[in-house]
Amino acid sequence: MTQTALINSPIGSLRLTSDEKGLTWVDFLRSKRTTPSKYAASFRLQEKALKDFFTKGKSLPKFSFGDRGGTEFQRKVWREIEKIPLGKTRTYADIAKAIGKPGASRAVGSACGANPIPLFVPCHRVVASNGGLGGFSGGLDIKKKLLRLEGAL
Repeated sequence: MTQTALINSPIGSLRLTSDEKGLTWVDFLRSKRTTPSKYAASFRLQEKALKDFFTKGKSLPKFSFGDRGGTEFQRKVWREIEKIPLGKTRTYADIAKAIGKPGASRAVGSACGANPIPLFVPCHRVVASNGGLGGFSGGLDIKKKLLRLEGAL
């Protein structure tokens, strides 16, 4: 059974979706504020973790994830991105090398764009080799805010 929750945050409203196994999707909603939904207790842990992340600068803990889909390559990229510590960044090229696919920087960027659970798999911590931010599913303004919040900018 799929469940969703709407949660307000300093970067705007977030919609979290889960299945029986865990978190499957995080959407950045364009509206600044929504009426938080009444949701299952299963989302309370994620909501508290997000609040601590935004207000206290704490790392998001590892949660169980449901079926996120993705290709084998994308899942390798996402697992590697999960290793990037709070306050640090890696380049698309760094990730490509780490998964044994040097030269696959663009494919890493595509995998980041396909990441269904940003923040929990912190693709905002992956930047371009030329010093640019690269892209982000939530938009570059949110990526900048997140990196500043984490002390990486």
